Amino acid sequence: NQTVPNNTWTHVVLAYNYLDLTQPPAIYINGAPATYSTSSPPTTYTLPNGNWSIGSNYTGGSAWNPGRFDDVRIYGQILSPEQITLLYNDRASTSY
Repeated sequence: NQTVPNNTWTHVVLAYNYLDLTQPPAIYINGAPATYSTSSPPTTYTLPNGNWSIGSNYTGGSAWNPGRFDDVRIYGQILSPEQITLLYNDRASTSY
């Protein structure tokens, strides 16, 4: 399992097919596929009432990410591994 380091810019992608929520999401860290595990993996991935959040617990808990988010994107299609790698590599040529 990979972790996202503290105090370091990290490119993270979560990809999932909302039309087939029986498939687990794919996670990429710095353009490479990441592995992850849970203590009890769900058989389906659902969101209550269609709500979701970035950086906090969507159930209204007090778990907040103290980091910063930059360039959050939502696509209407599943990106291929090649497209995710291109996005990661493109950040090196972009100045903010």
